[in-house]
Amino acid sequence: MQFRIGKDAYDQDKLRFINAGSQGQVFDLGAGSKAAKIYWDNPTDGQRLKLIQLFDIGRDLDQDEKVGRSAALPLAPAIGLDKDDLVGFSMRNLDGWPELSSLTYDWQARTFKEANGFRYNDQTAFEAVERMFTVIARLARRHIAVGDIKLSNILIDPKTGNPSFIDMDSVNLEGLDSESGGTEGYTDPHLLELDANAEGGLYFDAKSDVFALTVVAFQLLVGIMPHMVPTHPPFNNLNEYAKRGISLIRVLRQGTGFLGGEKLQLASSERIDYLRERLDELKRIRGASGRDGEQLIEHFEDVFIWERRDNLIERLAGEEFDPIETVLIRTGGREAIETIAATFGIPVPQATKPTAPTVALELPRRARRVGPYLAGDPRSLASFAALRGIDIEAMIS
Repeated sequence: MQFRIGKDAYDQDKLRFINAGSQGQVFDLGAGSKAAKIYWDNPTDGQRLKLIQLFDIGRDLDQDEKVGRSAALPLAPAIGLDKDDLVGFSMRNLDGWPELSSLTYDWQARTFKEANGFRYNDQTAFEAVERMFTVIARLARRHIAVGDIKLSNILIDPKTGNPSFIDMDSVNLEGLDSESGGTEGYTDPHLLELDANAEGGLYFDAKSDVFALTVVAFQLLVGIMPHMVPTHPPFNNLNEYAKRGISLIRVLRQGTGFLGGEKLQLASSERIDYLRERLDELKRIRGASGRDGEQLIEHFEDVFIWERRDNLIERLAGEEFDPIETVLIRTGGREAIETIAATFGIPVPQATKPTAPTVALELPRRARRVGPYLAGDPRSLASFAALRGIDIEAMIS
């Protein structure tokens, strides 16, 4: 089947692409690209809405210097040849980009693997991880969850090491169901306890994206799946280990006592001994915060031991990720902050570092929500406002 790739922008007021495809080029569907092409013969209104959202966020990410094209999101609308109707999008061609799975740390050789002439080191691998967490944070603010995040769905630019998510046709747009069921070892265990949605898939959201990407980060930097614990007797799959909270880092930090409650024994300590050494190495990663490696390890512990789902960049981010916080202080001061907190029923942020105003607006850390996760679970006034479409600057000006 063929479709046209249009060049004109989507008109938000008229809810259609103006002259889309009239000057476009005709393409064969699925020709030679690793980046998925999103296409429906007869898209529903909900599917069109999903396509439009993906197109918009794709443009935003492409223009964001902190993110760049780190998601293989739509580049241009695909219009049916027989009718002037939006049916899908064309993606950029990523042929020649290796899968992230071919670049992970080799825990036995004690070095990163090489593919297509590229090899990570601890610092550049961490930077790639940070970029990926930034991408899913940007998507969450637009009510989009990637869903099926795994090593094989992330391709790497061999010239720069920058990651790019693919298979984005299975993303979840808030309010719309997806048939995606995730991948063993990467699926948030709490999703596995819920019933399937109307499409037969799982209810992915921003929190489940954090879990899956944390598995990816652990596998990239440590070289082993976090729930690949050698036990006797063994479970049939990694999802069973994840659902029971059994992970390498938990065994390392808490010992093997909790395994007895699951009627298990640790069959070998080799991976645990290695993990201790590897985490000591990762502690040495230094970024703008001066302790990025330590924050990364704390994030692993939060996700795989304490079942939290905070985005990693919330540990690392300052003014550069949420500049609205600085605007709040400059334009409205403390009175505006308290007014907004009271209006929307959120806790009044307490200053944790009086000398660092961009940190002063952080909300108190809270325990993980029990039950289905909500993308709008705020950790700062900036994310709270972004997820709800609140123009804070207008409110306090």
